[in-house]
Amino acid sequence: MGAWIVVGTIGVTSVSAGEAGTVASMALPPALVGAAPVYRQYRDWLLVCDNALRCEVSAMVEDAQHAVRIMREAGPQTPVTLRVEAMGALDADLLRIDDSPTVLQTLPWEAGADDNHHSDLTLTGEAARRAVAELRDARQLDLGDTADDPIVSLMGLTAALQAMDEAQGRLDTPGALVRTGPLRESRVHAPAALPVVPAYPIAAAPAPAMLASAVRKTHAQVLADRCEQPLQGPRDSAHALDADVALVLLECQQTTTQRRFLGFIVPRTQPERALGLVLPAPAGSGAVTDGPLLTSAWFDPDTGTLTVAHKGSGLADCGYFGQWRFDGQGFALATYLEQQTCTGLPYAWPAWYRSLTQPPASASSGASSAARAAMGPAAASAAAASIAW
Repeated sequence: MGAWIVVGTIGVTSVSAGEAGTVASMALPPALVGAAPVYRQYRDWLLVCDNALRCEVSAMVEDAQHAVRIMREAGPQTPVTLRVEAMGALDADLLRIDDSPTVLQTLPWEAGADDNHHSDLTLTGEAARRAVAELRDARQLDLGDTADDPIVSLMGLTAALQAMDEAQGRLDTPGALVRTGPLRESRVHAPAALPVVPAYPIAAAPAPAMLASAVRKTHAQVLADRCEQPLQGPRDSAHALDADVALVLLECQQTTTQRRFLGFIVPRTQPERALGLVLPAPAGSGAVTDGPLLTSAWFDPDTGTLTVAHKGSGLADCGYFGQWRFDGQGFALATYLEQQTCTGLPYAWPAWYRSLTQPPASASSGASSAARAAMGPAAASAAAASIAW
């Protein structure tokens, strides 16, 4: 397959002369905004830092039904938060480290519970630092016999905490959690600026429902090549982006709990010139691995937001969640969460990427210039050709 030709956030890919026609698809922007997200496993603990250098270290034993998380924002002298969550009842008086009573029992925990048999304990500030120091060099934390899954392995915690200190520039400073020292707090990395991704309400008239069936017909070959056959009652949809261009979601795969789609950017009057949609996502993420497949995708025209949510297991204790916002040129990443190991509580996935949202502004009723450019001369010969990613 040929190289990308990037036009704004839209790219066009050509195929060899022996293949059918010209192929077009959405391309990634040059880079996501902020620091590169970190996702690293250390024995039974995971470190995740997002694009603003907010970091979280969490217990990560597969199939465990508890969550222990140590969280810290970037920047000098920022407080530490320790949160313990579990199915069942948590009682600070029952906490043990390596089968022995501990200072954890004397700290000012904030307790919470909900109606789903879930409870939590939280510490912040200096109390959290004291608790982390107790946990750091131990083998296991016992949550007590009122928790459904009481034993938390601490193997790898120290290495994960030191890696968090390093990612945030805290090594050898007084605020480090593992390797403290005399270096000034001013050397600690400031938070990376979060990107601003404005809401983009869609003002154009709705796309005709028949547009989705037209794209399914004109691009039947790519669907035959990439999708489950046959599908039972595919839930296709078409969504206006502006006066000339629409987002079309064609169902591609079905499971008992999830539906997966292929996305297309489509001229509203020329479905044969559709472009395959590939969304920008952090390197190493499940969204990158899945490429054009969009799980449980839905589009909100009030904000121009496309949401994708993929459960890695039926318990939703792993998976990824992303939101991308149309900006008149393409789809910009706004939010991304992912946990690759199936453990902990449902949907408690750490953040890889965050943004700030501006209040909705008036959306342009004109066509996207980048979309028009990508659907211009290079794509004009793609009539009735298959789409590839």
